[in-house]
Amino acid sequence: MKSFGLACFIIFIAFSVWLFAGVKPMERNTEYNMKINRIDELDEPEKLEFINNLCKERLALKSALIRQLDSANTNDGKFAAAFLLGYYRMEQSVRSLSNYITLENVQRALHEKQPLWGRWPIVEALIRIGRPAIPTMIENIETGDDQKVRENSTIVIRYVEGYDIGRYILEKAIEEQENKIKKNNLKLALKYYEKLSPPVIEPNTSEISKTKSD
Repeated sequence: MKSFGLACFIIFIAFSVWLFAGVKPMERNTEYNMKINRIDELDEPEKLEFINNLCKERLALKSALIRQLDSANTNDGKFAAAFLLGYYRMEQSVRSLSNYITLENVQRALHEKQPLWGRWPIVEALIRIGRPAIPTMIENIETGDDQKVRENSTIVIRYVEGYDIGRYILEKAIEEQENKIKKNNLKLALKYYEKLSPPVIEPNTSEISKTKSD
């Protein structure tokens, strides 16, 4: 059911983008496929125009996905948007995704052989986006009132950077931070960081591994 719902959502977004661009789906597919197949043969002005149009579509898709993330009435709707934002590594969506970093997928489809997301879909999307997410995660740790916001932000750093570099980033942030409250939050994050088990994501799943303390 989840895969079917996501497929419907992707179709909806695709039609929205096509309408935004003023191109019918069939026309769009035919024209773009032809140009993609012979992009090396295009002259420079035509190639630049084609790339520019692709960039505009990507921006339109990003905006549509962020609107879906914010307006969806169900968590599954938000998870579908987050999944695609992470899949396409849309770094401009980090701040929006961060607003929902504690959303938990409590009704995981454990019967599915290849679930699209695991327990923490927003965390997984941020991990896929990678290093562009790190500054916002540090900010979350420093200023977040919610302990789970700080913990999940720490997990993102751990999985993106690996143990040694992630630890260095936190230690450097502690060293440079002068505000006592922010510094203390960073120190607590470092303690939590040290409890995290090795970064293992099971094949064909996005399940974040548990901490040693669990």
